Amino acid sequence: MSGSSGIGRGRSRGLLMQKFLNKDVPVPSVESLEDKALNKLGIPPPGSTTEKTTESSSISSGDSSSKLKLQDSDIENKNITIVKRPLSCIGRGRGLSNPSSLATSSGQSDKIAEIDETNQVKKVIGRGRGLLSSQKECSNSTPSEISNELKDLKLSNDDKMTVSSVEDKSQFENSEKPTTSKFRRREHPTQIKEACNTRNDQSPSIILSANYVKVYTTQPHIYQYHVSFAPTIDSRLMRIKIVQGLSEDQLGVVKEARAFDGMNLYIPQQLKNKETVIKVNKPTDNTSVDVKIVFTNNVNFSECPMVYNVLFKRIENSLRMVKIGRDYFYPEKKIVLDRRRMEIWPGYVTSIQNFDGGLLLQCDVSHKVIRNDSVYDIMMEINKSVNNKGQMQTAAINQLLGQIVLTPHNNRNYRITDIDWTKNCLSEFDKSGEKISYRDYFKNTYGLQIRDLEQPLIVSKSNSRGPKGRKGSKDADGGLVYLIPELCMLTGLTDDMIKDFRLMRELHEHCRVTPKKRHEALLEFVDNIYNCEEANKLLGYWGITIEKDTVNIKACKMNPEMIYFGNEASVSAGENAEFKQALAHNRVISGIRIENWVLVAPKSLMTKANGLLQALMSKSPKIGVNFSKPRIIEMNNDRTEEYIKELKRNVTSSVQLVVTILSAVREDRYNAIKKHCYVDCPVPSQVVLAQTLKEGPKLNSVAVNIALQINAKLGGELWAVKIPIKKFMVVGLDVWHDAKGRGRSVGAVVGSTNALCTRWFSKSHLQEHDKEIVYVLQSCMLSLLKAYFEENNFLPDTIFMYRDGVSDGQLGYVQKTEIEQFFKVFESFSADYKPNMVYNVVQKRINTRLYVSDPKNKGQVNNPNPGTIVDHTVTRANLYDFFLVSQSVRQGTVTPTHYVVLCDNSRYTPHQVQLMAYKTCHIYYNWPGTVRVPAPCMYAHKLAYMVGQNLKAEPSHLLCDRLFYL
Repeated sequence: MSGSSGIGRGRSRGLLMQKFLNKDVPVPSVESLEDKALNKLGIPPPGSTTEKTTESSSISSGDSSSKLKLQDSDIENKNITIVKRPLSCIGRGRGLSNPSSLATSSGQSDKIAEIDETNQVKKVIGRGRGLLSSQKECSNSTPSEISNELKDLKLSNDDKMTVSSVEDKSQFENSEKPTTSKFRRREHPTQIKEACNTRNDQSPSIILSANYVKVYTTQPHIYQYHVSFAPTIDSRLMRIKIVQGLSEDQLGVVKEARAFDGMNLYIPQQLKNKETVIKVNKPTDNTSVDVKIVFTNNVNFSECPMVYNVLFKRIENSLRMVKIGRDYFYPEKKIVLDRRRMEIWPGYVTSIQNFDGGLLLQCDVSHKVIRNDSVYDIMMEINKSVNNKGQMQTAAINQLLGQIVLTPHNNRNYRITDIDWTKNCLSEFDKSGEKISYRDYFKNTYGLQIRDLEQPLIVSKSNSRGPKGRKGSKDADGGLVYLIPELCMLTGLTDDMIKDFRLMRELHEHCRVTPKKRHEALLEFVDNIYNCEEANKLLGYWGITIEKDTVNIKACKMNPEMIYFGNEASVSAGENAEFKQALAHNRVISGIRIENWVLVAPKSLMTKANGLLQALMSKSPKIGVNFSKPRIIEMNNDRTEEYIKELKRNVTSSVQLVVTILSAVREDRYNAIKKHCYVDCPVPSQVVLAQTLKEGPKLNSVAVNIALQINAKLGGELWAVKIPIKKFMVVGLDVWHDAKGRGRSVGAVVGSTNALCTRWFSKSHLQEHDKEIVYVLQSCMLSLLKAYFEENNFLPDTIFMYRDGVSDGQLGYVQKTEIEQFFKVFESFSADYKPNMVYNVVQKRINTRLYVSDPKNKGQVNNPNPGTIVDHTVTRANLYDFFLVSQSVRQGTVTPTHYVVLCDNSRYTPHQVQLMAYKTCHIYYNWPGTVRVPAPCMYAHKLAYMVGQNLKAEPSHLLCDRLFYL
């Protein structure tokens, strides 16, 4: 290509580097920019010796065995010139040139074009979607057209888009914004709330109650003592047993008023002496031990949640509750499902922490499903279904690894990590220096008689949910807990059980609790504490009282969003944030014409296949998706090998889509089809179960849903919401971990590449267990930024990141490691490239519940509507966080999503950050309504799960710009 040419063609998407315009030298592709960035970060670039690229196969992501290291010195301060797109370009522009900002209220994105300085619409040719923007003067005659005079967008009170030609200050453009950076670089989260206001004062307010009650204490602090032992005792459990075994005369404090963690002793009253030495005898061998107790300091009561939580465990024990795992349940209130061989134990999840509203007790209803099937029963069933011992062992490992079991004799939970076929109940282990068999140990200790002495032993690592090294279980060579299969009861539900509609409906009848019943259960729990003499004594020793009613909160309520479809159509999502009916009666923003596609089905399902085909061709044009006649492949049988053989024979690189119809759910068959289509021969694939293809009107509805999903998989745009920000990107990050503990993880990053957030780039990476996942996410982020640059010819100024799968204990690591590495990724593109980043950790597995009183029905408690936000009282005292109710539920109690903003160096207010999170919950293309987490998080979760669970390999890079995994 000549340096003077004004047209770029090929994979560079029409981009031309300005510094080469007047030179007769080859133009560097955008891929080379990423290669340089990868080299700076120490990550092997594509095309290196660890990665091979072909036209029809996927790109691997380098040698996963090589450890990635990142040093500050590796980053060079070299600028990468970013130039404007030429007025005419041919590439992969999808028929549209991305607008640098949203400047229309019509909602029809396929008529939005980018305006240059002379107000001329740019001519852009994309990937053949039949879209060609006309070269004409822009007019201000209608609201749907764009003029360079329209500078800013403003959201009115009803959350609709209005256009303004003056310098209006929108919800995303506020002149009074904090200028200090909230990026936190310490191991523990910085107390952002001390530096700036993190409350939303801009939205309408409502009054809610939450499942929290206030906790009061009569004394400002407690006393901390350091405890040491001579000779030293290594076992933490033994140290706790000795200290708790001290009498009141020995220590001067009653047993109920002690909280000991194995090293530090916390008590509500001060001992007579600052240093006390007590001689005791060790319980196991009766040897003498000196217990030295030394005063260290006074500790504020609100800074010791551990003490409170230990106290409440004792209170729950006094209420005759049984601990299973971390929570407590009522065995006498169990619900027995005889026909299902199951029991449901009701209970509570409790926690005390210091929140914005002070010291609060969080309490939520919980249920434990206990199956009456033992691990031994499952093994016997497997043994009957196979032909030989080798098959039995393989099947047992596949089915049982990763399962959580309950041992009723001590109410402990363990995760199965292996099965030791070389040991049985007659095998021996060391107990107090003597050999004893597992059979004799359980008979002498628990009075249990083991029936089958030849059964192998279940293995659980000592860092699992069970206690470490419990006597009689831990092998002498260390680290493993051995369990007897017939003494291990299975918990939870299998995949087959989850697919059993009748079973799930029966369980939901007992476990799905309405807001009113959940609220009443919390008040009942508090009443039980006050009615229990032993519990009241415990509270009295520590000077603690509990409020008898829940806390009330002044919450914010976002207005319903406007949803935009094709043909300039728009509709309000409504109070329930659902628009299924509107989607069925409107055209998508951009529909794909599917002309070359393949339909594969066995001969026995051809009637249903033809019915689906007719419904697709007749109903999908109404929503803007057009299907031509496919090539129909009729198979003689439905074996997996037959599907793969026909796919290899009939699918080429020119095929747009493959639709396969399966007779039943078969994971191995599904995995084989998806792996062939996404790894071996990259083409979007749609798998349809025959049972969903019912006759009559329902088939038309199913066909429309399938057409919508196919359109999204092929890169089409279904609907959009308006986000009045220029040059931004939203990114979702998630990590899939192998539940069976085989050590592999998959990191996935999905980000928007246009201003409407209707086009996405997806990147995943398989990672071995001993590698840091941060480098996987870092590599994916590099690819995403490259794709954004190729699409827009500039890098984003603001990046909203939503990170899923992070617990409270990992927040410090994410802040210190992941976020800092992402900033280094930005620097690797250019030393001057410093985008604003709002990094949100998205937490779904929380126990917070919110309720709203029904003004029309006194005493009735309901779920709050979507768009409800709580950012004070029950939020953390030292974090920038908030709760968002984004979805509507018709049964049970809605669970809000917890957002923790670990980094925010932007100038957006808390209201704007919250609004952005809510908006992105509307654009998940698998559901015409809001979902619980932002759409990019859902996409990243779907991608990571498919790669880890189904493909077990990297998908082809040719599919990265499509939502092929929906």
